[in-house]
Amino acid sequence: KICVESSVGKVFGEAKVTECIHPETIGISSHFGSLCKGKPVAYGKGANFNKLLPFHTDRVSTGVDACVRVKVYKAI
Repeated sequence: KICVESSVGKVFGEAKVTECIHPETIGISSHFGSLCKGKPVAYGKGANFNKLLPFHTDRVSTGVDACVRVKVYKAI
């Protein structure tokens, strides 16, 4: 169990180590976690990486950058 923290927020999850991701990076699935109480099996599971992103839109594409510097540590 780990905590991933950025300058604007943090999420908790379970780390799975793989050779498919560079050791200096973290990949978070884009399923956003489940905050819907209508999903009793999935509710409260998964990490929403949007909580880690400062909301700065690009003026040309109006897109939001999905890369952010984070700190990772073992969750208590």
